[in-house]
Amino acid sequence: MPIESSDHPAGKKSAILRPPRPSAAASIAIFFFAIGFMAYLRLYLFHDRFVALTYGLPLLVCLWYKDRRLLWSMAAAFSGMAALKAFRLLPDSHPHDFEELIQWIFQVANILVIGWVIHLVINLTDRLQAKNAELEESNTELAAREEEISRQNEELQQQTEEMSQQNEELRQQEEELHAQSEELRNVNEEIGRASCRERV
Repeated sequence: MPIESSDHPAGKKSAILRPPRPSAAASIAIFFFAIGFMAYLRLYLFHDRFVALTYGLPLLVCLWYKDRRLLWSMAAAFSGMAALKAFRLLPDSHPHDFEELIQWIFQVANILVIGWVIHLVINLTDRLQAKNAELEESNTELAAREEEISRQNEELQQQTEEMSQQNEELRQQEEELHAQSEELRNVNEEIGRASCRERV
């Protein structure tokens, strides 16, 4: 009989395949650190001009700390930060050229594309982890079945040896009975010959 991994295999399997839930405290700490860092760079240090550093760069931390809520919270905060800088902080020498709006649209598009790619990577990683956990569980069950089959084979081999030994004992008993029958027959013949001599 195969050895089950738990009393309730379906529940145990779902528990194994489910990725660990990210810590809310760690997510909040990472969120405020990333937002504070980007706010310092873009809204304080370079408040009067665009810089080449993309808002999508801090989102890459979610490849290490896989939290989708953190990812899209940061993306929304960075989009708002970009709007604040584009429409409030940057000097607008040409109010009707829509340059700030175009810059902001490009920045938001950059944030969304990077966020979407990271989201897909997290999903793929979770699926791969689930597959690996499922394979590990299947290997454990297979090893348990193989161990059970090996034990049953040993029991069958032992039973076969016991039956062979019993057959050998029966054969020896049969030979002894045959020898005793021969002796009895010889004794009967001797008795018969003796009776004939007495009558003569």
